[in-house]
Amino acid sequence: ESLHESEERFRRLAENAPDVIYRMKIPEGIYEYMSPSAERVLGYKPEEVYAKPKLVSETIHPDWRDYFSREWNKLLNGEASPYYEYKMITPYGKEKWIHQRNVLIKDENGKPVALEGIVTDITERKLMEEELSLKNAILSAEQEVSLDGILIVDRDGKTLALNRRFTEIWR
Repeated sequence: ESLHESEERFRRLAENAPDVIYRMKIPEGIYEYMSPSAERVLGYKPEEVYAKPKLVSETIHPDWRDYFSREWNKLLNGEASPYYEYKMITPYGKEKWIHQRNVLIKDENGKPVALEGIVTDITERKLMEEELSLKNAILSAEQEVSLDGILIVDRDGKTLALNRRFTEIWR
């Protein structure tokens, strides 16, 4: 009865989590468990992933396939990065950024038998980072062509940025 209650508790948690929770058998690459949020995050229902084991690897953006090939070889040798961040393509052709946290499961001899983890859609965060980077580049360019001297300091008086004109004025 305790085991049944524990399994039910895990199932409720996993099946209501906004992120994908999974377990993949190694070296076969077959998913033993994929939570229902896979449809929202990855664009595929768990049943589709179970029916076609290589489906998830096929969603990897072409720019990231070499990276995943290297990481897969590391997994087979008993090494796993604690997380991956990569771009994928949904079945609708939309690009998404994914953050995947990993736990490598080994048998008593140290041989990898499974990879468990959580997959989070971080597309919104990545888009904001790109936008911030672009804004910083524009601001930096504007500072350099300005005829005014510009000095930016933090609350403690530490210099964060200054432009060439500022140094010319205060030489």
